[in-house]
Amino acid sequence: KKSSSKGDDIKIKEAFFIQEEEKMEMSSGQNNFINIILCILISIQNNTLIFIDELENFLHPNFISQAMRMLKDCLVKTNSICVIATHSLHIAREIPRQGISVFERCRDLSEVLTYTPEMESYSCDLQTISNYIFNTKEEGSLFDDNLKDIAKKFRSKKEVFEEFRGKISNEIILSITDRVYED
Repeated sequence: KKSSSKGDDIKIKEAFFIQEEEKMEMSSGQNNFINIILCILISIQNNTLIFIDELENFLHPNFISQAMRMLKDCLVKTNSICVIATHSLHIAREIPRQGISVFERCRDLSEVLTYTPEMESYSCDLQTISNYIFNTKEEGSLFDDNLKDIAKKFRSKKEVFEEFRGKISNEIILSITDRVYED
């Protein structure tokens, strides 16, 4: 719904595609994609601040990439900014690291740190992003035990990067950061 300067309201009741003169049935993801894009297109103005919570919900990874491309085009044309809260690896790899803020709770839960990732996320492989953000790893090995011991010395992932950057490989640093919150 959008109000114009004349006080008129624009409402979208239904959006659909027609193929060979027949209305196409769409999945929930396709409907979600169209609704998101239409809402942005009809509401964005110059210098707009947009908040989107979990853009990825119900979207196929290909639609996520398309939505991010369309969103970027709208933001650039209107000199606007968008804040996206997400759990999507696909969204994270569509954005350069300077455009990402990680919110991390310290081991003792006493504070929340906010920082830009130390690794480049833009077009990064999904496994690397997953290891860094969601702490996915192999467990039960001597290697895993050693990394856990090292990780216990740090309160946050950021501290690990600050300590080891340039001294050991990024893969090992990411493996240590995966284990920072384990006991």
